[in-house]
Parts: sequence; C-alpha cells; structure tokens
Amino acid sequence: MRLTFFIALSAMIVFSSCSKSNDKQQDSESKIRVQEFGSYFSKFKLSYNNQDQLVQAEHWITDGYTPTLRPYMLIEYNYVDGKAVGYNHYSYKSPSGEKELERAVTFNFDSKGHLLQSVAKNMDTMFWETNAEGKITGSRSRNRPSENWEYRDGNVFYPDRTTDYGNSTQVFKVALTYNNKRNPLSNNNAGEMLYIAFTYIAGGAYELFSANFATKLANESKTTFFSPSGNHTDTSKATMDYTYQYDETGLLKQMQYTVKKEDYISGQPPKFSEKSYENLFVCFRRN
Repeated sequence: MRLTFFIALSAMIVFSSCSKSNDKQQDSESKIRVQEFGSYFSKFKLSYNNQDQLVQAEHWITDGYTPTLRPYMLIEYNYVDGKAVGYNHYSYKSPSGEKELERAVTFNFDSKGHLLQSVAKNMDTMFWETNAEGKITGSRSRNRPSENWEYRDGNVFYPDRTTDYGNSTQVFKVALTYNNKRNPLSNNNAGEMLYIAFTYIAGGAYELFSANFATKLANESKTTFFSPSGNHTDTSKATMDYTYQYDETGLLKQMQYTVKKEDYISGQPPKFSEKSYENLFVCFRRN
C-alpha cells in the first residue's frame, strides 16, 4: 500500500515537472520573432510594434542593375484598435531607390470579423476563405487560380485536387510531414500577414501558416489527355526534404532543402533533377 502510494506520488511529481518544463519551452518559443529570412537572391526584413504585430515587411532582391540585394518592395500594415485593417504597398525605383506608393489596400470582413477581401484601386480583389476560428484556408482572384488548405494540429494540409480542362484531366496530390519544432513565423500571425500581402512570393501557406516546420513535401501531378487515337498520361513528381539549424540559444539560423524532380512525359525518356537550396534566418526572442 505504502509502496503504491510512493510510486503514484513520484509519477505525479515527474508529470508536474515535465508539464512545467513544456509550458516554459512553449512560452519561450512563442516569444521568438523572425527579423530577416531569405536567400542570397531574395530576402525579407520584418519590423514589429510594441504589441508584437508585424508593421513592416521589406522585400529585397537582386536584379540586372546590381549584383547585391537592393530594396524592391515595402509593405506597411495598418492597425485600428489592434486589428489589421489594410496595408500600403510601396515600390522602390531602380536604380535610384526612390520609394513610391503603388496602392493602398483595404481589408473587408464578414459579420464574424473574419477576413473576406483585400481591395484596392487598379488591383484584382483578393477573396479569402476562413474556418470557424477565422484562420485563412484559401484564396482566389480573377487572374489567379484558387488555392485551398485545411489544418490538422495547427499545420497546413492540402486536399487532392482534380481539374477538368475538357480534353484533359489533371489530378494533383500533396503529402506533407512536419516536425515538433515551433515555426516562429506562425507567432502572432506574422506569416499570415506576409501571405496576405505577398502570397507565394514570401512562401507557401504550409511554410507561413503552419505551427510547426515541414520536414518533407511530396507532390504528384498526373495529367490524362483524351484523343480519338488514344489516351495517354503524363506524370510529374517532386519531393522537398527540409533540414533546420539552430544557434546555441535555440534560435533558427538556417533552413536547407533539397528538391528532387521526376518527369514522365509520353514519348520522351524520363527526366530527373536534383537541386539544393538554403534560406538564412535572423531571429530574436522577446523578453
């Protein structure tokens, strides 16, 4: 009886200690903010206000005018009572570097206060889909195909998609695997704000919205062409394997990924390719 009591008490102490340790780790990870991220050819520089909300995102690129990175685009987000209500989109003229306002974008919300549209003059209206919690689950515009996803355990997953083009049909599938490391771009919706303004230029929804980091993405596209002489199917496959490096304080400093592609086109020999890339990160932890 006494032995059972001591075993149960020991288990309670260990569980309580682990729970407190996990809470401290999660609290520490939630305070991490990304200050810079990108490659040697394209980089984003981020700034936050006192409420830890993303207020500026500056996109730097290389081009024909200079071999080094130069500022290309600036987004300044507007907040009212702590809620994002739009943003101003500036561009930098090259090679002078002069900043010029391109457009002022306003957000429209539904009756629940969830984002519904991004609207501006001389710009296609972007329509946003959200779930019951208000998290973005898809987007579409007149000149851009729709994209949709869902969340499982806070991470983005894409449903299979079939598109009928009349004389052909495409089936597209994406499989994703995540680790248990916190994605700092998901903290305080920084990644969401980047996607709203830059869409895929800043990264995919799975990279910007997900609570954790992807370790593997595998997609497959099968297109079947129909003709009186006979049908044939072309297949393209791609996998992306991710690895991450952290500094001694646990801050992300580098993301490396390898892309492997396979193309099987009817009447042609198979094509294979493999390339590796890296993105550098500058992060900091709020006190």
